[in-house]
Amino acid sequence: MQAKENSIHSRLLSQILPKSLSSSEYDDRAVNGVCLDSRDITPGNLFLACAGMNVDGRQFIQQAIENGAVAVVAEKGFDLSTKTFSSPAKGFNKHSDNSNDSLADIDSVPVIELEGLSHQAGFIASRYFDNPSKKLKVIGITGTNGKTTTAHLLSEVLKQVTGCCGIAGTLGMGTVVKGEIVVKGEIDGNSLLDTGFTTPDAVVLQAQFYEWVQTGVEWVVLEVSSHGLDQGRLNGTHFYGAVLTNVTRDHFDYHGDFESYSKAKQTLFEWPSLQVGILNSDDDCCGPFQNCLSSSVNAYTYGFGLDADFKISALNLSAQGLNFDLQIPTDLNTDLISDSITLSSPLFGEFNAYNLAATSAVLLSLGFDTAAIQQLDKVNGPQGRMQSIVMDSTIDDVTKSELSEGVPTVIVDYAHTPDALENILKAVSAHQYHKVWCVFGCGGDRDKGKRPLMGRIAERLADQVIITDDNPRLENAADIVADIVAGIDENMTGSKFQIIADRAEAIHNAILGAGGQDIVVLAGKGHESYQDINGIKKPFSDIEQAKTALALIHVQSTRESN
Repeated sequence: MQAKENSIHSRLLSQILPKSLSSSEYDDRAVNGVCLDSRDITPGNLFLACAGMNVDGRQFIQQAIENGAVAVVAEKGFDLSTKTFSSPAKGFNKHSDNSNDSLADIDSVPVIELEGLSHQAGFIASRYFDNPSKKLKVIGITGTNGKTTTAHLLSEVLKQVTGCCGIAGTLGMGTVVKGEIVVKGEIDGNSLLDTGFTTPDAVVLQAQFYEWVQTGVEWVVLEVSSHGLDQGRLNGTHFYGAVLTNVTRDHFDYHGDFESYSKAKQTLFEWPSLQVGILNSDDDCCGPFQNCLSSSVNAYTYGFGLDADFKISALNLSAQGLNFDLQIPTDLNTDLISDSITLSSPLFGEFNAYNLAATSAVLLSLGFDTAAIQQLDKVNGPQGRMQSIVMDSTIDDVTKSELSEGVPTVIVDYAHTPDALENILKAVSAHQYHKVWCVFGCGGDRDKGKRPLMGRIAERLADQVIITDDNPRLENAADIVADIVAGIDENMTGSKFQIIADRAEAIHNAILGAGGQDIVVLAGKGHESYQDINGIKKPFSDIEQAKTALALIHVQSTRESN
């Protein structure tokens, strides 16, 4: 994705490239934008030709030049000496006349080689936009589960107490202001701008930082993925605070093992600019992450353990949500008579107590008072995160009331890891439903090792299990299901366990088959509005499918009453 507003004003190449690339031959060249995609190049732009995992930008240098690039920086290791490029104005052969800088003058369009360009792109973009994140207070949230909810909770409170807050993550990028969502300065009450990533690419992110500065935003909350850290997408960002939710198995298809995955996330806590660090003391990775912090960082922990700075206690789960007591560290307890505060929330599950505690710890460590924390009482969860689905608003309240006893509770959640699935099934079970139904699958072309683990968890914690397709992507959907089933006891009775490949059918089957005292958990896709099959993203929403099924209950009930 390319930022809509990339260009600010002209900067010289010497102002934005690493000093090691300084050359009088092109230092005074003016640049009016930075692009990672040759298709987005407009006259005067600098093209960063990175060697991506799926697409090699160096293959598109010619296109970038034809579109008006005034300079190209290319990842080193591509044999430029064998390539012939031509300018729209006049064709000629590229030549390299500087063995150190690998400068190639293509009709006065220099192509400069730079080793590790993907990791330098963020720094280059940051310098182009005048290091915008230094003018903001950026809070990065990392972890396997809970990033999106914690980011949502924190941004909502910051919005209430400061007027607005920037946010970027799984659900998109934008600015929350008074209950609305502002995208690129335009109010859009429906959704954030979809970047396609939890952590946007380096240029898009730096462009957004610049825009936030220009529009008066002070606080920014970022979901920080292990991919984003490992690939250098966050380089050039000035982080003020970092939060750790938890670290459990995920993305082994990319990182290979738990140690590599965890170390990628630890990078955030080694950030030179960091001033505040908030960590989950109940997580096994808390110690190693804490050891990454500089002695100058103000570090606090949260959790149920006795050693937590922000200690959770007296947790109560009810049909209305949850409430608990949170102990406040003495040095941050500036406006309380007692040493703790009671928090209430419409959210469900013990894991959301962690998310609420993490948010509270961030706010108090940043200098906000307990009045800010009390704002959490009114904040619902983000879309697709433990989201309760209700019948369509076109059904009148009287009919809803009459049908309520025969309508199951339906929850849509993004749980797509073993830990997340276990957490949500344990959470709903604690709310005393008659039966717990679980509809889930696993994504294709991703970590295969977690599939049998998730099958075993569903078998153990749910009363009724329906295995279905998630996002098969380019993998055979039946093979994915077989991997999940491998983790399920072969003696499980057919009445508890079903395979319904078609996800819409599986969702309808569960909701129409469940009783009024049951709960149906639709896990894995959460907020997603598509299903990726054979590389094609087709429109599909668990939320909309659930609403359709609930409407069918209404239709069936109406027919029976007539």
